[in-house]
Amino acid sequence: MAMLNADKYSDLAKYSQSASKRGGPFMSVFITGEPRDGQQVGKMQVMSDFDSRTYVANNKDEVYFVVMFIKRFWEKTEQRGGRDFTLAFGWGDEPKVEGAKYKYVVAGMLLDENKKFSKIPHPSDETKDCLVYFKCEGMKFQSAMDLLDMFSKKTEELPPLSDNPEFEKTVVTPRRYITKTTVSLADSKHGKKHIFKFEAFKKLPDEIVVKFMELSQKHSGEFEKQFNRSGLVSSQKDQGPSNQPPAGTEINPSFGDESKPASGKEETSTATEFDLGL
Repeated sequence: MAMLNADKYSDLAKYSQSASKRGGPFMSVFITGEPRDGQQVGKMQVMSDFDSRTYVANNKDEVYFVVMFIKRFWEKTEQRGGRDFTLAFGWGDEPKVEGAKYKYVVAGMLLDENKKFSKIPHPSDETKDCLVYFKCEGMKFQSAMDLLDMFSKKTEELPPLSDNPEFEKTVVTPRRYITKTTVSLADSKHGKKHIFKFEAFKKLPDEIVVKFMELSQKHSGEFEKQFNRSGLVSSQKDQGPSNQPPAGTEINPSFGDESKPASGKEETSTATEFDLGL
């Protein structure tokens, strides 16, 4: 008998293979693109607060997490004051407008490999889950495509946990592994660019996969609230960008503070208690 019923978790299909002026609980994993105090070029960073320069992860060669959401959307931007500013946005299956580009957000729970892959506590409140995201756009778009291809192949290697083959591939399999992230270089017309490289590093016990399915359902509303900017475009399109994170972080600054974590008052989720069993 299948361990997972696809109908029970049907909402999660929206956040598999198929991003706001509001903050949210998901913190950006970004690659430093130019020299900055406290950061090395080509290393990964996670900051819980840009103003106080509080790091969750600093100058990392490797970042480990469990995928909870993979979402493709489209966006049209223009340069204003040296920053990208969103003009049009599509979260669902709406047709693209001229000049729009597809992008991916890959999000999940950050893990600490030095503690046998235990969950990293939230930097400001240990009762909250430590959630991160990777913005895969431009040269990094291929990183997300490679991630999806990798999980598709992994599906063929594993006995299914659910009762629906397509659901198994797009929703269940990404949550069956600890995903390892490193930094790679890719050729572009402007020279070498840093991109994310994702690897299915360690298979999770089946019962932990079920718990991550539940955890994903718990955070799905927060994920959509943070990254779905459909309702904000019209109110923002005639305004200039707000305060931005420092230059060189390689974060898409659309709507000004998308990459800044929300204040503690806005974060309502509490940490989920369970042992990864590793």
